[in-house]
Amino acid sequence: GIRSGGGICRKELKESMMYATTPHMFHPGEEEEKFRRMCQAVKRPLYGADCYAYALVASGFGADLVVEADLGLYDYCALVPVVEG
Repeated sequence: GIRSGGGICRKELKESMMYATTPHMFHPGEEEEKFRRMCQAVKRPLYGADCYAYALVASGFGADLVVEADLGLYDYCALVPVVEG
């Protein structure tokens, strides 16, 4: 995968810390099932960090990925240059 600043992330998914605002944001059915499978694939799913989780991903400290279900354009546009470095 790609790490903030263009570096390569070599961490296995099973070693990754994943953040989501809440597990309740994933709609029943396909979304919920895919999120459940992601939770099983990572080292630990964590909840409630909101924008702080993106800062952790960008800094390379404490979070490896953020998974969300209902982001609007305004939620992620400002984060793109931060995560890309």
